[in-house]
Amino acid sequence: MQYSVLAVAAVMIVVACAAYTLSSKPDDAATVHAEQAELAETATTVLVETPVLDGGAALQFAKAYQDGNCDEIIRLTAWMSDRLRRVAIESSDPTVLQEARRDLCKKILTRPFEDNVLRSEGIEDQFVFVPGSQLEVVAKDKGRTDLGAAVSERVWIRVTYPRRETAPLAPTSTNGPEMKPVYAWTAGVNIGREDGVVLKAGVRGNLEIKDDSITFEWPEA
Repeated sequence: MQYSVLAVAAVMIVVACAAYTLSSKPDDAATVHAEQAELAETATTVLVETPVLDGGAALQFAKAYQDGNCDEIIRLTAWMSDRLRRVAIESSDPTVLQEARRDLCKKILTRPFEDNVLRSEGIEDQFVFVPGSQLEVVAKDKGRTDLGAAVSERVWIRVTYPRRETAPLAPTSTNGPEMKPVYAWTAGVNIGREDGVVLKAGVRGNLEIKDDSITFEWPEA
């Protein structure tokens, strides 16, 4: 018991000395408090996590184009599936359906250089989601209301290209003649409420390109 009392007394003396030191040196105390506040703020910042958005069918659709997976692209695209269903209804010959599917695959997977351009009516999907491009889901919203079918959500995907030589071209100003290779832009994919697949949102292609998202500045090699 004697040792416990002595220990408590020693602790009280240390605390009293520390209090006296801080009160006698206000500048040092202010510095300590400032440093503690700074550390607390830093710790809070480190612990904040950015939520990861689920890309769902939109991201599957983008990756299918990157992988050249025609069957998956057709399955995830409303108008393509509808077209092949109509072909199957109009003809009982399985070769007709096979030819229609083959022609559709050729169209959506071919990337002729002269069509690798964003025009006023849009750009085909295969030029946006190319092999080697980086995909990141950056936002979601309610989507368009003028597509002929109800939209459950619109998923915005940030696409960054690996090479200037093969990147899509886009006008540097609205309706301007000058074109430059795109380093990155954000594409919107509208997902239908009924079937959960991609709805057509452009005259050319199914995507929306957000105008103010286009970056032409490439990092130094």
